[in-house]
Amino acid sequence: MDIVLEDNKGRIVGIEVKAAMAVGSNDVAGLKHLREVAGDKWLRGLLLHPGLGITPFAKDIHAVPLSALWEW
Repeated sequence: MDIVLEDNKGRIVGIEVKAAMAVGSNDVAGLKHLREVAGDKWLRGLLLHPGLGITPFAKDIHAVPLSALWEW
């Protein structure tokens, strides 16, 4: 896990950053573990990568291209 954010309500967002263009289910294992540990405080997990397109791995875990940070 590269970054864990917590707001003043205790909600948690996990962020993983990968250099690989292609991402797979193994790349979100850390996010899934954090989700289990955080329990009801968990909000979502993001896997940032240099590839293209948003890939859902679960309803609350998505792979998102780094370029999306500048496109919103």
